[in-house]
Amino acid sequence: MSNSAHTWLTLSAFADEFEAERQNLLDKVDVCAAQKSEQHKLEWESKRRAEEVKELQKVSHADHCRPLRHIENLLGTRPLRSTGLRLAEMPCAMCMHVSPNHALI
Repeated sequence: MSNSAHTWLTLSAFADEFEAERQNLLDKVDVCAAQKSEQHKLEWESKRRAEEVKELQKVSHADHCRPLRHIENLLGTRPLRSTGLRLAEMPCAMCMHVSPNHALI
């Protein structure tokens, strides 16, 4: 085999190896792009669900407090006994805090 033929085979093998490595890297880039797209989709879905949960919590809290406010208004029209428990002063379980109006007497 002549020197130029040997050089040609070496260069050809090098080019083939380079092309295989290039294709391998392009395949990995495609996988990463697909994973990024899926991650974006999951993040968007998670954000949407978190907002939905927050809205449901607001509605739940309002639904929980509405009957209490109604009872509070009804009781507000009648004199309360000092031994009685004032509903307006009960801690709201949904609020998870005790405001100045939420204290037991």
